[in-house]
Amino acid sequence: MAPRFRNSWSHKVDSKGRVAVPVDFRRVLEANDPLWKEGDPSRLVIYQGPRRQNYLECYDMAQMSRIDEQFDALPDGHPNKVSFAKVFYPRSSATTTDDNGRLVLSPKLREKTGIGTDALFVGLGNCFQIWEPDAYEAMIEAEEDEEEQILATFGSPMRLLTAVQE
Repeated sequence: MAPRFRNSWSHKVDSKGRVAVPVDFRRVLEANDPLWKEGDPSRLVIYQGPRRQNYLECYDMAQMSRIDEQFDALPDGHPNKVSFAKVFYPRSSATTTDDNGRLVLSPKLREKTGIGTDALFVGLGNCFQIWEPDAYEAMIEAEEDEEEQILATFGSPMRLLTAVQE
């Protein structure tokens, strides 16, 4: 079973914008990086998204490799390839954690997301997001009715996955 980003954690952001990546997330980053060796920092790609997106999306190196392979498989000049290139690559950056497992969130990224003294790391399986905690809670509350309706219809996440695959 491939390691996945699961659960969520809130961590303090220091005055320099440094925030500890949850240990479980660092282990997933390491396990999904074919070049990682003991003692190396964790490598990842941060996608900041369009202007209105108020969170950061983070990918391990294996997931980023799959994304790049899908991009490369499209013929040059294909409208989807051009659109993806314009949207994804200028807004993403490769980075590493420091020796203490921290990321540095630049003032630009903190301003865009509203992250101040706390950052919420949310696992989504093949990637994770970094949110300002109150913004995440507001998003969850807004989607709560939809989530309850989905679970009432399918009964469990496993039944939902089975229905999607059919």
